[in-house]
Amino acid sequence: MNKLRTMKEAVAEFVQDGQSVLISGFSINQGYAFAHEIIRQKKKDLTLIRSSGDILADQLIGAGCLKRVISPYVWNPTGPSSAYCFRRAIEKGIPHPIELEEFSFASFCMAIYAAAHGLPFMPTYPLEGTGIFQHRSILGPDKVRVMESPFSGEKVCLVKPLAPDICLVHVQRADPEGNAQVWGPLGDIRGTANAGKRVIVSAEEIVDPATILKEPYKTVLPGFRVAAVVHEPWGAHPSDVFEYYYRDIWFQADYGSASRTVEGFQKFLEEWVYGVENRAGYLKKLGTKKQGELRWRKQG
Repeated sequence: MNKLRTMKEAVAEFVQDGQSVLISGFSINQGYAFAHEIIRQKKKDLTLIRSSGDILADQLIGAGCLKRVISPYVWNPTGPSSAYCFRRAIEKGIPHPIELEEFSFASFCMAIYAAAHGLPFMPTYPLEGTGIFQHRSILGPDKVRVMESPFSGEKVCLVKPLAPDICLVHVQRADPEGNAQVWGPLGDIRGTANAGKRVIVSAEEIVDPATILKEPYKTVLPGFRVAAVVHEPWGAHPSDVFEYYYRDIWFQADYGSASRTVEGFQKFLEEWVYGVENRAGYLKKLGTKKQGELRWRKQG
């Protein structure tokens, strides 16, 4: 079954206002093309779930698309510096107030893995002293429970699943049926890709099923789990994709400077999101020289 869509079609059909949305990729393979199309279509009241809530989350917050953020942190990793849209939303309610659900990174991963494996909970080390129990939870009082291990008697924390309505995953390659492959550093991709109730895949390359079958160990998502496939080269820029392109730290630094003010952030949106129709337009604006500088260079 051919599931190919444009990014505009996939977001319009499958991402609905008020949903919980997980955009996969811890530092790598981050779905910026997904985020920008969500902004262009003015989706609203979304709950964003991210293991690394960096400037991708910041842009969605500043554009007014999010009601809630569930993440261990939100920042700009280049510098590092603050994620200024996030700060304005939390501190001043600009463009509107958002709710924040914090996890430790380990407990967040366990919540994702519980959802990915269809389990009622996952254990992790005790979280007393982290402040998690002292802060009001938008997920309810049972986000985390403490019990004694039946084997050793020591304290363990049980974390309930984080199962988003939809998961957006960027991969190196996929076939038209949705079989998706990633290699190199995986980050959170295998867990987050399988946690969603519904999955959309974007891929640097679309290949035939025979190519997928030649290296089945690279497959992180089987086609039957995938609702739509988007061919989206450079769909993770300014983050990196192993063996395709490097991280654009200069772009991230420039974004940090621009987003210090509301006016600067709006100018960024007008230039890089609203000012281009799709990722092809984004790449044209980025330019062939910059793409050449970032393109993966084989070693040896």
